[in-house]
Amino acid sequence: MTIDILQTILGGFVASIVWFIVGGALCMNPFVAKMYKGTENSPALKKWPSVPKYIGLQYVGILAQSLLWTLFLSWQNLFFTIES
Repeated sequence: MTIDILQTILGGFVASIVWFIVGGALCMNPFVAKMYKGTENSPALKKWPSVPKYIGLQYVGILAQSLLWTLFLSWQNLFFTIES
């Protein structure tokens, strides 16, 4: 059994896009925005001068995690496949 690396990478990209959209819907909605209002002036929060740069870096982090998980799970599947 081998790992199809292109299929694994494609799966990682698809997972990252889904995660980015679902995460955005869950974390950037009006209900959650009310919780963030109280912490806007906190010194612990970084102020991003560029929103596109912030969103781009956020996606790169999600992409890295998605690719690492897909590669790890594909590798793990080589050793722990349950045959029926």
